Amino acid sequence: MSQFQLIPLARVHDYLSDQMGLPVAKRSISNWNYAIYEKLEFFEIWAKNKLIHSYLNNVDETGININRKKHGFIVLAMKR
Repeated sequence: MSQFQLIPLARVHDYLSDQMGLPVAKRSISNWNYAIYEKLEFFEIWAKNKLIHSYLNNVDETGININRKKHGFIVLAMKR
């Protein structure tokens, strides 16, 4: 939640404690995020390499709010 949805660490802690009944320390959540980040480093390198060498790739459209204004992004992943 704190990474994909960009929810502040304190809110993740409150959610886990209050809603789920899981008394998890904020530092534990932070340590877990870092451990996952380190483990995904190899996958990121592998995925980029596969995309670079693939014949067909993907196009995706997504939106993001910046300063309460909606912006749209189109991402095109293709071989050069």
